[in-house]
Amino acid sequence: MENIKHTYQILASLFDKDAENSQQLRQQCLLNGTISSFIERLGSLTGDFKRTKVVDADEGMSVDQHGSGGKKSTASKSSKAKKKSKKEVKKGDNLMIEAADLPQFKKGVGYTTGTGTGWDVEAYLELKEAKNSQITQIITILKSCIVGAHDGNKAMLRSLILESALLPALEAALRSGSLLEMAKELDLYLAYLDFVGALSKEEGMFGLLVDIGDAYVPR
Repeated sequence: MENIKHTYQILASLFDKDAENSQQLRQQCLLNGTISSFIERLGSLTGDFKRTKVVDADEGMSVDQHGSGGKKSTASKSSKAKKKSKKEVKKGDNLMIEAADLPQFKKGVGYTTGTGTGWDVEAYLELKEAKNSQITQIITILKSCIVGAHDGNKAMLRSLILESALLPALEAALRSGSLLEMAKELDLYLAYLDFVGALSKEEGMFGLLVDIGDAYVPR
């Protein structure tokens, strides 16, 4: 795990805007899918669900980040069918009610799972530190790709970010992070804030910091 940590640190230094040939490296990695792999890895580390583009159920049109339409797809038809085919159950004298109206009970959260087994706190903390270090370096790499990127690259980056777990991870961290949490994981939260700062300064990217609408799920 320590080797992986150092590998990401080396990669982050190569992507730094002041490093030699870093602009060409960022361009090549964006085109060959390396940046996409970094973003996928980020989702695996944070455990957040990635967003996906949805189809407008009313119009049957594909919606992109600009709100433009596309051709009708079978996905829209199936989504309409799901809405129309609501499950029903009998109650009392043949009275029909929708399953959605029934009380919903949470499944077990597994508090007793593994009770009595040993838990290595030190190993857990080391693993968490290593994961946070990887997330920090990936965020740093992505920030370096955004800063000073030309319009074509920004459009590609915007699309990759919208359909990934990056924004949900960022939202979750900044929504629930207390000052104490931030102090414990200072490098990680500084990387998050630096990334937000980079998005806010780049034309074509700051729109990711506001409501992106209903075109992507989960919200």
